[in-house]
Amino acid sequence: MKPFYEKRNVSPGTATRYANEIREFYTAGSDVLWITFADRRLWWCFAEPEVIPLAGGDAETTGSRYRKVIGSWSDKDLEGKPLYMNELRGSLTTVAGFRGTLCRVREFDYLLRRLNGEETPATKVARDARLALVKALIPLIAGLHWKDFELLVELVFTQGGWRRVSATGGVQDMVDLQVELPLTGEQALVQVKSKIDHGGANDAAIRLAEAAAGRRGFLVYHTGPAELTISAENVDLIRPEALAERAVDVGLTSWIMAKVG
Repeated sequence: MKPFYEKRNVSPGTATRYANEIREFYTAGSDVLWITFADRRLWWCFAEPEVIPLAGGDAETTGSRYRKVIGSWSDKDLEGKPLYMNELRGSLTTVAGFRGTLCRVREFDYLLRRLNGEETPATKVARDARLALVKALIPLIAGLHWKDFELLVELVFTQGGWRRVSATGGVQDMVDLQVELPLTGEQALVQVKSKIDHGGANDAAIRLAEAAAGRRGFLVYHTGPAELTISAENVDLIRPEALAERAVDVGLTSWIMAKVG
């Protein structure tokens, strides 16, 4: 196979790579893992060993062949989590830039671990510590004075990418904060409640949706029933757990601790 390409003025190194790719395609068994990258995700599958000529073409002339996928391509790990490229190690995603047809994956152990939904012991320790921190912040946030709680919500939004376009505790009824995403110009209204129940949540959400007039609305609280839900359109309920998680993400842990004392 290599001489075939060399006779067509292909460099020896490239001819060797072409020959190896063809050999792998024809000889790889059904236990060989195949991956590719598309739509900013990693996809994987296994393939039937049979090599089939492409219908409708002259296979002898064009060399077009394919192998059937066993089952289907998947863009999720075995736990059902999507395999987004921006959440994968760069040394693996660089394979997406390979200009040939087939290549071996050097980060194979890492790839298998991600496909199996596994993580290293060190990553698990860090993840557990972060979860414990988020849980520990929930009662601290509930202990904030209502003015400090409103300020915390404002800081979470603004440090998370939103820009404040009205003061906290604005003049419009049911709106404590109006924010905007600078990149898209999307605006949202935020209502902050310290304590809330089912009836109060639905009433606040309905009134917030009316004030938003088609824009997004966020209803944020720190104390309420465990199964609190709302039915208003375009209004997102920010629960204590989510608020604590975002506070950790934007670096407000020390601020909260200092305020509570």
